[in-house]
Amino acid sequence: MMTSLSMTTHKKIIIKSEDVENFSKLSGDVNPIHIDKEYTRRTFYGRPIVHGALATIRCLGELLYPKIATTHIQLININFKQPVFCDEVCFLKQTTSQNKIRFELCDNTQTLISASLTLKDTSIPSLNNTTDLLPPTNNFSVNSHSHNPNEMDEIQITKFYSSSPPPFNSHFLNNLQGSLSTPIPIPLLYALCGSSYSVGMRCPGLYSILANLKIQFGDIETSQNYHCRSLLFRHNIVKLEMKHSHFSATIDAFFRPKPLITTNFEKVLNVTPHLTDKKRSLVVGGSRGIGALAVKLLVASGFKTVFTFAQSEGTASELAKNIKANGYSVEYQKLTISEKSNVPLASIKGAPFDILLYCATPPLVFNHGSWDEALYQKYYHMYVNGLKKLLQIKNSSLLTKGATVIIPSTQAINEKTPGLNEYIRAKEQAEKKLSTFCSTKHWKIRIKRLPILPTDLTNRPGAVFNNDEVKEVCSLLGIQGLARVNPTFYAK
Repeated sequence: MMTSLSMTTHKKIIIKSEDVENFSKLSGDVNPIHIDKEYTRRTFYGRPIVHGALATIRCLGELLYPKIATTHIQLININFKQPVFCDEVCFLKQTTSQNKIRFELCDNTQTLISASLTLKDTSIPSLNNTTDLLPPTNNFSVNSHSHNPNEMDEIQITKFYSSSPPPFNSHFLNNLQGSLSTPIPIPLLYALCGSSYSVGMRCPGLYSILANLKIQFGDIETSQNYHCRSLLFRHNIVKLEMKHSHFSATIDAFFRPKPLITTNFEKVLNVTPHLTDKKRSLVVGGSRGIGALAVKLLVASGFKTVFTFAQSEGTASELAKNIKANGYSVEYQKLTISEKSNVPLASIKGAPFDILLYCATPPLVFNHGSWDEALYQKYYHMYVNGLKKLLQIKNSSLLTKGATVIIPSTQAINEKTPGLNEYIRAKEQAEKKLSTFCSTKHWKIRIKRLPILPTDLTNRPGAVFNNDEVKEVCSLLGIQGLARVNPTFYAK
């Protein structure tokens, strides 16, 4: 029987963006949630996530001793708990027993992946470590339109059955094996790659990610197939089963909700009064989410509006086209709020402005561990220093005298949502410090803690929205309230 192994030390792992692209070509899983930065800007995570199968392969390559043949793995059970992001430091923790290896991949605060491996008796013949078991080589190109993932609805998922094997591009095999401390046998690689392809490209396809994966090795049956075993509507979980001549796998995957269709400009026109033709507004971070809806409302109300984006020019362009298609005008430009950025006045079109809405925000990170000062400083810079830097331009005339600075916030501050301590503290400091700063400049400041609204940033499995986003953002902007209380504000 397998003898007891000594415990290894913790190891550092970084999965690079180019590793993800190579894995996409190896496995055929070219789902944009892994490789398209602009696409993922509109998802809850805000940036590409590493394939769960690739993260597992990297862990296996690090923790398995060369003297313990990985071909003697009998069973592997993997739980994908949190996303792994490209180019970020993770830590591999390993414990062992007589015939089991357990490992966890963690960041500084939480477990991302946990897994257990059951090892065979070494007297059992190992799997044939050749490419003979695999389907013919296929060539994949990242972002190729010929390999778009499916977008299945619930009925299509429950009826899914395929007898064609998942592809495997052996041309890119050496690239992956060369990045591992210990080579992984091809049958195990194929099982992991096939699982990734099946979920990300076939069923349920787009908007889905792995949740759990269990692979049993051994002679199973000669026919190959993979199919849906069940669909749990309540939890947005699809259960798949894959069979191969040398392994079987059961897969749980989150059936991600499709991105929300945000309120279009035509609807905004129908509910927003036209209030002014002379006022100007600037929306920082206006290409998506609350910022994008605010841009539509301000334009419909008659404001000459400029909005900025940080990364996704395509998304900004789509918003502008939607507005201009209805006979209205809007301007947009790139503006990056970072620690090293300087914001020259010449880069801001249309100044001076009567309203400044500041929606710039970094990706939201849940931290369930101890206080993370670096994370807090990241938030603080964006919400406090970033806006002050914008407003403190030397000899600036960015805003008119008596202009209104609007800072949207969230009810998570009132609710003290677990895992958001650094975010909450930074937001509280922003409300306090910016109120004082704006009063010294004779600018009005409006701060409103909004409920969770249906945007592409909040949309995730199980999300429930009970609020009217148009009504809430109108209240944030003071469009209806100011029109009643002080209509001359818009007429000047």
